[in-house]
Amino acid sequence: MPRRKHRLPKTGTYILSAALSLALTASPISAFALDSTGPVTRGDFLQAITQAIGVKEQSPYTFHFTDVKPNSPDSVLLEKARFAGMIAGFPDQTAKLQDAVTREQAAVMIAKAKKLPLKASSANGYKDADKISNWSKGYVGAVTEAGYMSALSDGGFGPQTKLAADELKRLAEALRQVRYMDVVSAKAVSSHIVEVVLNGKVSAFDGSDIRLTAATGSWSDLDPKLERPLTVKNITSVITEDHRTVLRVEIEESLEADGTILPAAKGEEIPYLKAEYYTGDMEKDTVTADHILTYQINGGWSKETPNFVKEKGPWDGQFKRASWINGEGVELATIDNNATTDEILFLSYMYGKTKDERYKQAVQDGLGMLLKMQYPSGGWPQTYPARGNYSDYVTFNDNAMIRVMNILTLVKDKKFPFDSDVVDDGVASSIQTALDTGLDYILKSQIVANGQLTAWCAQSDPVTYEPKEARAYEHPSISGSESVGIIAYLMSLPNPTPDVKKAIDSALRYFQEVRVDGMKFDKKDPNGIYILPDPEKTIWYRFYEIGTNKPIFSGRDGIIKHNVNEIELERIQGYSWTGEWPSKILNIAATTGYYENKVYVQLIGNASKSDAGLTLEKGKLTLVTGSK
Repeated sequence: MPRRKHRLPKTGTYILSAALSLALTASPISAFALDSTGPVTRGDFLQAITQAIGVKEQSPYTFHFTDVKPNSPDSVLLEKARFAGMIAGFPDQTAKLQDAVTREQAAVMIAKAKKLPLKASSANGYKDADKISNWSKGYVGAVTEAGYMSALSDGGFGPQTKLAADELKRLAEALRQVRYMDVVSAKAVSSHIVEVVLNGKVSAFDGSDIRLTAATGSWSDLDPKLERPLTVKNITSVITEDHRTVLRVEIEESLEADGTILPAAKGEEIPYLKAEYYTGDMEKDTVTADHILTYQINGGWSKETPNFVKEKGPWDGQFKRASWINGEGVELATIDNNATTDEILFLSYMYGKTKDERYKQAVQDGLGMLLKMQYPSGGWPQTYPARGNYSDYVTFNDNAMIRVMNILTLVKDKKFPFDSDVVDDGVASSIQTALDTGLDYILKSQIVANGQLTAWCAQSDPVTYEPKEARAYEHPSISGSESVGIIAYLMSLPNPTPDVKKAIDSALRYFQEVRVDGMKFDKKDPNGIYILPDPEKTIWYRFYEIGTNKPIFSGRDGIIKHNVNEIELERIQGYSWTGEWPSKILNIAATTGYYENKVYVQLIGNASKSDAGLTLEKGKLTLVTGSK
């Protein structure tokens, strides 16, 4: 079934802050010519900068602007600029093709195109620092720090000054210049040799300029932790016929054929486990495991289980083991709040330690419940058996479904804590089928708005894939939080299909577009502002209205508001309306990609120089791949 398209409000594309209302315009490509004395239009700017940084032509721009024809040169330029991360949108459905671009707008777009780290403090040295908009300050500081833009003759930055043509030409030339040598590729040509190809010739390479390091972080944490430097025994170099330097780096450690490295021995940290009942003390953990067995319901567990185990010990048969009970009086197991998955992880670990068959049976019953509760379409509801309300929708909320799929992947791959005989080999095929249909549901439930794939709702219909509501203040919308877990899951898949790659790229692009730079959410603000300027911060909203990208806030009355101040204080302070959820995944996508057991060449010095005087770019990372 194709992805669902949604009927959109007539208000068009809505962007959440001035920082996101930047230049979405372009003068026709055929008419691109700079007047050296006049101001630069946004179209001139986008044309010059996308050419300078080498953005290739993309598919035609598919957002609908009343003054830009589909499949026109303007639409092609807009898509190139959007692909480069330079632009987002305007609220009135126009592109304003001939508007002048200001210096602070130029700074924002350059910093985004070059993916420069925000540096608001570097903007404070300008005489007119107080005139620089809060949403642009971090970007102004970034381009200042990088040397792309500097003060005007009066010592100010001139944030609202219209960018002149001669400055645009200088900027384009600076961006066009190759400032650094780059690593073209890094391949493990044998178990102990990594071949690193540079894009230039180095007459004398300084071995202290590079290091090889392995990621030690768990993917569930979205933190690569490049904290395992590999031991370099020797570096030799050769010059190719096309005048490139190739480094042959010999290491002590052994790499796999695909360039990965076996993980170093770790402590017994159980992946994905959130419950605090695991201590590492076998005597205590055995008592806890025995108590957990008494709370198993229909194969799973309720979200009250950790508290019951802590406060009541084993179940005595005298009280309800779950707060959720359906209309037939049945206690409900759930995957909400990490329930069932936590217990499966912990008991599997305990079986590996004790070989207690009771733990093995409980794990198998738990996995059986997860497989039974999956809808034919591939999604997982919140409870088993059915609860009869929003819990019956496919539940991405609080990462429930994605967490199930992550645990099933561990089981299928026999990874710790499922690296024993706790699960029969025959179960693997059933789990693979469940994962395949789950992936199919993910791809079909990705929301299409204004002709573009965006991200996901926290709940979706199991049959139609439509976004659905949950509690009164949780409306059908694009989720700024739950979508991150979905993207991370998709990025972890080996050999992703074109559809998976498209889903990832579209969602990442969406979160770049709706980010709100230079703002923060302070639910305790004494002045009752709550969403207020902070040049060092970037936030995303929890819920975005489909088609307009307006933020959604709602009280317990269920009425949608677009201003957080219009809902009751209890809900303002009692819910996470904004957060930095996509920040880590965006950074990872731009740097390491999926990193578990991966090895990287990291540039840590710049003593080596090419014949042209270029140095290596410190901080640059390059993934080591296999030789095939």
